[in-house]
Amino acid sequence: MKKTILILLLLMLPLMTAVEINMKDEFAQGETLMAKISGNFLDQVEKENIVFYREHVKVPLEYDISKIDDEYYIYAQLGDKLPNDYSLRIENINYMQGVNIVDEDIIKSFTITEELADFKITPGFVIADESFIIEVQNLRNFKIEIDINENQTETTGNIFESLFSLRTFEGNIELFSGEIKNLEFDLGDETYFSFIELKTENITYEVPVYLFVSKIIQTEEQDESEETTEEGEESETPSEEEEEIKAASTKICIEMNGTVCGKNEACNGTTEYAKDAVCCIGNCEVIEKDNTGKIIGWSMIIIILAAVIWFFKTKYKGAKKEINLLKIAKGKK
Repeated sequence: MKKTILILLLLMLPLMTAVEINMKDEFAQGETLMAKISGNFLDQVEKENIVFYREHVKVPLEYDISKIDDEYYIYAQLGDKLPNDYSLRIENINYMQGVNIVDEDIIKSFTITEELADFKITPGFVIADESFIIEVQNLRNFKIEIDINENQTETTGNIFESLFSLRTFEGNIELFSGEIKNLEFDLGDETYFSFIELKTENITYEVPVYLFVSKIIQTEEQDESEETTEEGEESETPSEEEEEIKAASTKICIEMNGTVCGKNEACNGTTEYAKDAVCCIGNCEVIEKDNTGKIIGWSMIIIILAAVIWFFKTKYKGAKKEINLLKIAKGKK
């Protein structure tokens, strides 16, 4: 009997752990909600797939989502939301549940309590290729002290020594009631993934931080050629849509079956920050230059030259007449 129950539990395990949302069950008022989502998704989880409900009613929240390796990170500002039962839902997405493909909503319930959070943070995760800021605000009516540490793992070094220069604090900061302070970090010289821990006696945030340092070094000639454009042309830099989520990986591009596009190429697919470069998960296509600006420029030059020639030709037409000496001798003009 026990053996049968054990076998049933083992068979049901893939179904119970198809998608995991790792987050707290209770949050204080004003707290920054942070969650990590793991699962075998067949579609990219976009921002519009994330919805928040108070009981059965949708509620607007300021939130964002990013992908690091195969996991998604979400943070949301609970703001002035009153104590009640809420839920985070992932809607309209296909994922694997055992050997089956399903599209059922993924729901994680949570409660906002009567307590007030000590402080909130923005953002709740960082994917950066330059210096960045984490904003903290004291929500209490008295002064608080926040400790800042790196949550190290076996594979990470000391993030503060190797990558960051802490300009505004040394291990901890004090905030007066309502005070907002920006914690500024400098980027180092290698790609890195770790967590920054910010905590008081009552609350702890672990902020995932992925720092991307490109290994591609451009020469001065390449930099000048990119800055200089031909007459009548505008320089264009391919960019991703604003609503597309940031994605990053601790793998190198070739391990992701991706391609590093050249400076005159654009990615026809999704891009991710790989460990060694910005990686195109798709095909790199040559950017075709638009000659419209050049044509307009030369057309204007030709029109101006034609106008100048016409002006001088019209002004001096007939100015020089043939001289008749015989008429002059007879006294005729």
